[in-house]
Amino acid sequence: EAVTEILEATLAGERVRRELRYRDRHGRSRVASVTTAPIVSESGAVEGGLGVMRDVTGERRLAEQLLQREK
Repeated sequence: EAVTEILEATLAGERVRRELRYRDRHGRSRVASVTTAPIVSESGAVEGGLGVMRDVTGERRLAEQLLQREK
């Protein structure tokens, strides 16, 4: 559902940056940073999209640990 929303927004000409939760091939919960941008022709028509997905699970865990220590 979230992936469909990101794809639709990108193909409508929007840049998108979101974090998504997903399960890896071993069934573990992971967090990804997803960034997309439309590919636009010289005439201004959206011809496609470009996306990057980066696993940020470790960064999020460290941030949670720091918050817990501060409490």
